Amino acid sequence: MNKYEQALIGNSSKLDILTQSSGDIIKLATSIVEENNQLSVVMLLKKISEIVDNPKYKIEVKKIAHGLKASLVEYYGYSTIQSICKKTTEDTEDKRTLEELLEELNSLVGLDKVKSTVQDLIFFQKVQKMRQEKGLHLAKNTLHLAFTGNPGTGKTTVAKIIGQMLFEEHILPTNKFKVTTRKDFVSKYIGATAQQTHDVFMSALGGVLLIDEAYSLLPHGEQDHAQEAIDQLVMDITEHKGEILVIVAGYTNDMHEFIEKGNPGLKSRFPNWIEFPSYTCDDL
Repeated sequence: MNKYEQALIGNSSKLDILTQSSGDIIKLATSIVEENNQLSVVMLLKKISEIVDNPKYKIEVKKIAHGLKASLVEYYGYSTIQSICKKTTEDTEDKRTLEELLEELNSLVGLDKVKSTVQDLIFFQKVQKMRQEKGLHLAKNTLHLAFTGNPGTGKTTVAKIIGQMLFEEHILPTNKFKVTTRKDFVSKYIGATAQQTHDVFMSALGGVLLIDEAYSLLPHGEQDHAQEAIDQLVMDITEHKGEILVIVAGYTNDMHEFIEKGNPGLKSRFPNWIEFPSYTCDDL
């Protein structure tokens, strides 16, 4: 590890401890050093800015935050930092306000209970963010969702709106939206599924990862490597808490089977379920 990497990791560790960030800051710095993760650069700068602007932190803490920013610039160079931030901005051109997004949600045909549940979830996340910024106690919280119901009931459309809402409220750092199925995760080569799953997960980091027909990841026989994908997803979700919204979707009964049988950790990571009813004759 060279001196620039040491400075970046060292300052991150200090700031993490002083702000009681539960390893979030050092995790971002490690991702930058070990994986050259450009999204982590943007997220770390955002974290530094939030600390510097937060009146609850003393001047000593803010000095460490400024020191971390300086070490990040020394590590990459100012022009590279600028290009990384510019690329992220270009990737997130949708500028709709929360009010416009709520209007779009409410304009969807039917889905009254879905709309109400989504609005409750968004406002809960807003309150959680406000409490975090003021250093108040946070309720146990996870972003991830399970969508259940028949095909063609609006699950993908609603998932996109939720992702954009969370981006607009600065709860997610980007409005990336990636739709995946079993073939994106399960490799035909032995031992490659976990890495392939991790790569797909990281490509959606900062935004929304929608896994359609998630129950298809349940293994079908001894030669099926799909269990590796489920186990890797649980690991990645745990490692990157608050940095991504993962939505698993599919038929109701099959989704319950997936959560029950896939991995013991799935149930706690997907506590929020939204049922999408089929359209009535009047809706159609």
